[in-house]
Amino acid sequence: LLSTAPESAKMPMLTGSDCVDFARAMEILILGLMSVIFLTDFYHRGISSEMKRNFNYPLWLVPLVGGLQLAVAALEANTLTSGANEHDGIAQRLVALLMGGCCFTHIKIAKRPKDASGAVVFFVFSVIIPTIDGKQELAYIVPSHLALAALGWCSAEFISRLEPRAEERKSAAGRGGESKKSK
Repeated sequence: LLSTAPESAKMPMLTGSDCVDFARAMEILILGLMSVIFLTDFYHRGISSEMKRNFNYPLWLVPLVGGLQLAVAALEANTLTSGANEHDGIAQRLVALLMGGCCFTHIKIAKRPKDASGAVVFFVFSVIIPTIDGKQELAYIVPSHLALAALGWCSAEFISRLEPRAEERKSAAGRGGESKKSK
């Protein structure tokens, strides 16, 4: 009554290792693709121009982020294909840092918190991968990755303030013009 299917016909259960491999594959695929787009930006300037206009980020930030994304994808690809994961902790820490900056951009500057959902998912991957893999304890990894995400947030805020925003430049130019007229 319970089950008449033969043992060989039953669906195999997903293991923790399968989940980790899936999360790694997602990081490789998405961050690898994003790294190519970001690193080729010096040819088309589409992303850096948009990030300058919308978020006040300097032009050099896009290739820097692209390089970090490529590093994560390469480290994860090495781990996935060779099974050697001595650099996995570095990759996951970089993900936490990058996602903190991404969350700042979407939540604080763009004022579109739902656009940060992808960054939150990748942050969760950065915690789950080393935890399920047995490399680190959850009690250690959550606070350390939250600290890295906070560092990413603060770094993005600092970088966005390196140059005055376009509105501030126009406002300052307008005040300067008014003061010259009043003299």
